Amino acid sequence: VATGFFTSATGVTIYRGTAYPAEYRGNAFIGDVGGNLVHRKVLTKNGAEFLATRADKNVEFLASTDNWFRPVNFTNTPNGTLLILDMYRETIEHPMSIPEPIKKHLDLTSGRDRGRLYELASDGFKRRPTPALTKAPTAELVETLADPDAWWRETAQRLLIERKDAAAIPLLKKLSQERPNALGRVHALWTLDVLGHLDADDLTLPLLDPDAPVREQAARLAEGLGAKVRLIAWARLAFDPDAMVRFQAALSAGALDRGSALNLLYAIARKDAGDRWTRQAVMSSLHSSEAVVLLYLLAQAGSFLDEAPGNVWLGELSTLVGAGNEPADVRATLSLFTDPGANEGPARLNAVLLGLGRGLQRSGGSLRAALEGPGAEGIAPLFERAAQTVAGDGPVAARLDAIRLLGLGPATGALKALPPLLDARQPTPVQLAALQALANLADPNVGTSLIAHWKALSPSVRREAVEALFARPERITALLDAVEKKVVAVADIDPVRRKLLLGSSNVTVKDRAAKLFAGDPSTDRGRVIASYRKALALDGTREKGRAVFKKVCATCHKAEGEGTDVGPNLATITGRTPEDLLIHILDPNREVPPQYINYSVATADGRVVTGLIAEESANAVTLKRAEGATDVVPRNRIEEIASTGLSLMPEGLEKGLEPQDFADLIAFLRGLQGNGPTTPAR
Repeated sequence: VATGFFTSATGVTIYRGTAYPAEYRGNAFIGDVGGNLVHRKVLTKNGAEFLATRADKNVEFLASTDNWFRPVNFTNTPNGTLLILDMYRETIEHPMSIPEPIKKHLDLTSGRDRGRLYELASDGFKRRPTPALTKAPTAELVETLADPDAWWRETAQRLLIERKDAAAIPLLKKLSQERPNALGRVHALWTLDVLGHLDADDLTLPLLDPDAPVREQAARLAEGLGAKVRLIAWARLAFDPDAMVRFQAALSAGALDRGSALNLLYAIARKDAGDRWTRQAVMSSLHSSEAVVLLYLLAQAGSFLDEAPGNVWLGELSTLVGAGNEPADVRATLSLFTDPGANEGPARLNAVLLGLGRGLQRSGGSLRAALEGPGAEGIAPLFERAAQTVAGDGPVAARLDAIRLLGLGPATGALKALPPLLDARQPTPVQLAALQALANLADPNVGTSLIAHWKALSPSVRREAVEALFARPERITALLDAVEKKVVAVADIDPVRRKLLLGSSNVTVKDRAAKLFAGDPSTDRGRVIASYRKALALDGTREKGRAVFKKVCATCHKAEGEGTDVGPNLATITGRTPEDLLIHILDPNREVPPQYINYSVATADGRVVTGLIAEESANAVTLKRAEGATDVVPRNRIEEIASTGLSLMPEGLEKGLEPQDFADLIAFLRGLQGNGPTTPAR
């Protein structure tokens, strides 16, 4: 049974009624159809976000022993209560997640013609009068906008909008300025806005309102009126004592002219330097002025850039400058550091150059090309220092930044400094960073350099090394040569890659692959499963199983706080039978949920990258692989994207393991405990 985490969170609803005690108002109610329960969280402000924490200690708000109880949604009612919508189904699991021996005994559609509703009532509950708002006069509807129960407020608002009664306008304007009911003021303002009668003067008092939520909503409404709202009111928002008001002001600043917006954003940036959401809000309103803001902040003596969050701002602003790929902006940014006597510290320069490099890559450019222009010699010492850093034994974080920087600079320096890091004696993150930096180089010597260091690579890193070798066509030849010479074992090439080679449009590559991979016994998953089935009869030791997990699973999976969050959290499979676990570990391609299918992406510059599609936006696709390695590919650089039809989880995990190891691993997996972390929400 899953404990400590949601397996199927449903119907997240904020309680906004008055029928329950005050401590329940504003709580989040969440159903879990897999656990047959309703969970409750308390929301508290934490800067520009809410923090959600468990409300009911060591117990759920509501739990049922009825396995058909499936709470999928909630709604606030006219009585100030919550209504639970119970789908009432026997089985809610996806057929792919049900072991075959169990599936054949189930009717997966049982309950499809049923459902239940529950109204939650507290002790001493009294129903409100039956609603009759459709017959209420306009003045009564306006008054109802201040009702403490959300259902009445929202229904009254809907009816006012549908009626479009001109008589409501003066009443709404009056309510929008009245105190003490903040809810009424907010509903009145939004109703005026929808009806097209909200004026700049209507926002003067709300922007100065004593209640922070009113000021927040007023800032949002001011977007539609822009410069018509007095600048003095906008300026006050930058110094508002409430972080959420400042967050909204940063989002809304995009409605202002460039000069006014930047002054507002500078102030908010300094005030909320460490808040990730406010940082994103500021950057969303920059009017394509990222370079201007970056240069301004760098010029501020004693600014927040000297503190820990500063490098994050520098990195993200520089990324936006690079993504814009305006030569003048890139040159202006680099010019700050071309003077050998510049007082900018290496940490700042690292953050700016790394950000520029990331952004230029996303827009089809490169920092390497940008550094070939005038003034490049002024930045050369930074790459020399980076080479010294990577060769040392200093903090891993500093070495990783230096590796990434070398990967963006001149190829000769990277090829000299990075290959020695491909050694199992180096920390795994250092090996992976060096691999990824080398993989991004177009130099023809990369492939032979990787092969030369193959035997020194740790097993967990070899998969990413194969990714680097597949990134460019000329490296595939080097890889096939290495397989023929038995420098690289056939088993080191995962099924996804074999499939790509066997289906290559290059006839020579295709023929060579067919000879190399023909008759590979490790591809017969049925034979492998049969040979390890004896593990099911052995007693496993949980702690020994943890060691096996770290060896073969932690590169992609997380369990009990250890590992990498790429594939699903393994705590979700604790209820599976030992046989089912063994089969799916040894034959990961038997059933593959869509979100864990591996994709192959060919780019305009000749690269081929693979991984799960972890994120998609209008401009880019993010692929994620083992050890958390990622590639961000701009859509305008994609020539082809295709599903491999196979799981990211590779076949062949049994290499080097005995049946007893699998018995231990299964004991560990079946005994996993879930975690219930505090959940931030925006």
